[in-house]
Amino acid sequence: MRRESSLRYRIAALLLLIVFASLPSRSAYSQQIDRANFIAEGMETAVVRVIDGCIRRIEKEPQSYQRYYEFAATLDAHELLEQATEYYQKALTLKPDHLPSLYNGGLTHEILGQHEDAKKMWDQIIIKEPQHPHTNFRIGEYYFRKGALEEALACFQIFIASQPDSATGHSRIGRTLLQLNRPAESLAELDKVLKIAPLDRPTLVTISQAYLRAGNREKAQEIQQQLKDDDSLIDSLVLLDPLRADVTIRAVNSNTHIAHAEKYEATGEYACALTEYKLAAKEQTKNARLKDRIGKILVRFGDQVGAIEYFNRAIELDATLVDAYHNRGVAKQIAGMRAEAIADFRKVLELEPDHPLSTQRLQSLGEL
Repeated sequence: MRRESSLRYRIAALLLLIVFASLPSRSAYSQQIDRANFIAEGMETAVVRVIDGCIRRIEKEPQSYQRYYEFAATLDAHELLEQATEYYQKALTLKPDHLPSLYNGGLTHEILGQHEDAKKMWDQIIIKEPQHPHTNFRIGEYYFRKGALEEALACFQIFIASQPDSATGHSRIGRTLLQLNRPAESLAELDKVLKIAPLDRPTLVTISQAYLRAGNREKAQEIQQQLKDDDSLIDSLVLLDPLRADVTIRAVNSNTHIAHAEKYEATGEYACALTEYKLAAKEQTKNARLKDRIGKILVRFGDQVGAIEYFNRAIELDATLVDAYHNRGVAKQIAGMRAEAIADFRKVLELEPDHPLSTQRLQSLGEL
């Protein structure tokens, strides 16, 4: 009897050992996370806190794909792209069909210039969801860059079928049709863009090219003249992308927002730049130059009243900020406030006597 009991005990103990050995080790993943790989000297405290928080949550739930995704998205939002790619992949190891990890992981590869890796991740989405709109849009752009125009057009058309009011989608279709030497169809698509975004400069450039391709040189020249004369034209198209928004909202670093804004501003994507500058301004409330930058973009959008308000705030924070006085003068001049504009340009010359732009403005107003 004792022998049987001892044997049963040994068998039970062995089974328990097998069960525990088969359970995922709590530290199997968390031990791989070295905080030093993500925390750099000079990093803002808010960013350090959010990264530390993500690591702690992974340590508590090392088998949670969601925790790895949240960490990857946070790294992605703060432009730690190579590390983000690694942790999107860890999320996918735990849940291979996790769509946000596939989509945003593909985008990090794309930004890093790893275009084929990006395409592989997006293809995994299309296998399960062939009509997924934003993935088709991204793959369409991949094909367009490769010169596979028919494939690109098919992808953009899938996107626009579910996003019929997307100016960006119609713009991509119009541009692709023009490259396929189908100018009449291209013009029909680009006309849809102008109904949504009438001041979009790149669309007008493409329309001019389409008219030339269609043999209507007079209309093309008319558009080209508009491009020369109309200072209100901007790059205004923005892709509304909820999957990407789930990443960008995680950014808590105001300097990251400023870096994004400067990139957008350099490429003429002023709507995106404005959003990023405003997010940065929420953190850096005493930054006069941020107020000035926001004001400049509002001038581009024709919102002179809003722009002047931001320039006023900038000057309240820094009464010696030359750019704010000059830009406020420009906004007031456009708004027909001649005397006030002259006063601002004169203030600039008090602070910086050789300022070329304010000098030029005063000369054009007959005040120098």
